[in-house]
Amino acid sequence: MNRSLKRWIITLGSLCCASLAAAQVSVSTSGQGVVIQRDGQVNVQTGAISGGRGKNDASVVVGHIADDANIEGVTVINGRVSIDGKDVPANVTRYTSPRTGKVYSIQRNGGSVSVNEIGGGK
Repeated sequence: MNRSLKRWIITLGSLCCASLAAAQVSVSTSGQGVVIQRDGQVNVQTGAISGGRGKNDASVVVGHIADDANIEGVTVINGRVSIDGKDVPANVTRYTSPRTGKVYSIQRNGGSVSVNEIGGGK
C-alpha cells in the first residue's frame, strides 16, 4: 500500500471519529441534513425552498414542553410531573387540577413516577 493511500485512510478515519464525537447520529444529503445529538436534541436543515429564497430550519428538543402548549392530562418527562400543563412539585402526592377539577394521586419511587386519577372532574 503506498504512502498517499495510507495517509488518505488515516485522514478519513480521523474525520469519521471527530464527527462521531459531536453527534450520535448524522445524516446529510445535498443541501439537507439531520443531526441527533447525544442529549437527544434533533437539528434538521433543509435546502432552498421553492424559488431558492432561503433555508428552513427546524429543531426538536426532547424533554421540553413549549410554554404555550395547550395540554390536558398527565405528562411525565424525566421524572417531572405536569398535569394539564402545570408542573407539580416533587413533594406533592395528591393534586387537584384547577382546570378540570380532577384529583390525582402521585407516587414516586426513586426515578419512577406513578400517577392515577382518583376522582373529581367538572
